Amino acid sequence: RFDWRVAAAMFLVCWICLDLAWQGKLWRQLAQTREAFAGRDSLAKLARGPDAALAQFATDIQQRIAEPDSRVLVASSSDYAGMRASYYLYPLNVFWQRNTEELPATEYIHAGDYIALVYPSAVRFDPRTNTLISPGAGQVPVQLLAESRVGRLYRVM
Repeated sequence: RFDWRVAAAMFLVCWICLDLAWQGKLWRQLAQTREAFAGRDSLAKLARGPDAALAQFATDIQQRIAEPDSRVLVASSSDYAGMRASYYLYPLNVFWQRNTEELPATEYIHAGDYIALVYPSAVRFDPRTNTLISPGAGQVPVQLLAESRVGRLYRVM
């Protein structure tokens, strides 16, 4: 004979066991997060976070750009890397476009602009001619200013 109380008790015991496992994982994650980020300021949190190299690259770019009204074109084939680099570069005059070519057409790129090339990218640098070769923008004469493991900074000549 079927007794619904037995089925309900089994269901409740299984639910509590699964919930305890989930709660244990949640507490471990909380402890790791607290150890990594508790008591630190925003910059120290960025330095320990998953975007540490990208945030450091953006800080380096901000220190190298003397003119606050200069345009910084962010080029990346990764939406995540491009958006995060653009975010970290604010309050500079940042241009990044999504779901199109990485760089605008050459008639929109002017001398004095900066190009932050964030990996991965389809834009290539030719060191023999000091030009960036972009599938959408063509060739842009540049000067390499900075390099890191997440990208490069160029100044348009």
